[in-house]
Amino acid sequence: MDDRIQFRQAIGKLLGFSLVTTVKCKDKTFYELHRLVQLSLQIYLPTEELNRWRTTALGVVSRLFPRDEDKWRYSGSAYIAHVLAVTKGSTDPTAEELCYPLGQYYIDMGFYDDAEIQLRRCTAVREESGEYDCDEEGQRRIILLGAVSIYQGKAEVAEKMLRNLLGGIEGLLNVNNPTVLHAVDCLAMALRYRGKYNESEAMNRRVLEGRKRSLGLDHPSTLTSVKNLAIALRCQARYNESEALNRRALEGREKILGPDHPDTLTSVNNLAIVLRHQGKFTESETMHRRELEGCEKILGPDHPDTLTSIHNLATVLLYQGKQCIGVLWRGVRKPLDLTTHTPFQVPTTWLRRCVADRDYDDSKKN
Repeated sequence: MDDRIQFRQAIGKLLGFSLVTTVKCKDKTFYELHRLVQLSLQIYLPTEELNRWRTTALGVVSRLFPRDEDKWRYSGSAYIAHVLAVTKGSTDPTAEELCYPLGQYYIDMGFYDDAEIQLRRCTAVREESGEYDCDEEGQRRIILLGAVSIYQGKAEVAEKMLRNLLGGIEGLLNVNNPTVLHAVDCLAMALRYRGKYNESEAMNRRVLEGRKRSLGLDHPSTLTSVKNLAIALRCQARYNESEALNRRALEGREKILGPDHPDTLTSVNNLAIVLRHQGKFTESETMHRRELEGCEKILGPDHPDTLTSIHNLATVLLYQGKQCIGVLWRGVRKPLDLTTHTPFQVPTTWLRRCVADRDYDDSKKN
């Protein structure tokens, strides 16, 4: 409703009859319609009018749902139930276009299974239409689905998916086309997770050179390529080279994105890990503490990146012979019955992982 006076009059009556409630999320105000009221409207409205309002609701939610990750991190959760409701069972192109950023939101929040559901909906709708399933937007959805598969531990599935995509588009698009480089970048990650480090490194270098030429040295995507190459080198125990690239990525991200941006915190973590491999434990610990504090503040205590930060900090503490049980407890969110669980029994699995990491690193040195 564009007329503010009419809106205030309408919302005032709805609030007066308790048909809607006010919900605050950060600095925004939302109005929720009670589920029983929604159900009554769906039952008693004529089908034609109900479909008209469904289309209207889809358009409104699509317009309001934030597309920028910095915005959806703070207010996106308020829209999730509405997005799921208006897109349920819909094959409308607007619904498909809305499911894509919802999938991105789920990835950013660490909900990878939910992200897969939304992205597979996107690809299914596009394939069914047959008109635009292979356009550039469709390719982006396949690339993101490949990335989700990697995060879920299905790197082999991702590798096959991304190779098939590249086989179909590399001959049609310029080698430095952003979509091609994005696909190669994700394929490099899948290969790295499968232990194919040489091929992964070669692809990382290809993407980095392409992005440097087309985007410049300080573009966020170029810095992501620097970070990915640094990881590939670290996996091959080329720690000095990896450290130099990690410092370059961190400096660039601090300058462009700010010190508390999630991508900057990722670079802090990557540098801390390579410092640990080099035996620079004090600096590594400082970096890990910085990353953990940032992740807890920006992403929340239960985000996968936050839990990984806890594990990494505990590992470097263990290397130095310091107590790490207190740090591991930060990863235990569910209240426990301490009559059956002692403080040292709760984080046992985490501690075993830290010891395994330390022993693995030591074996690579010998």
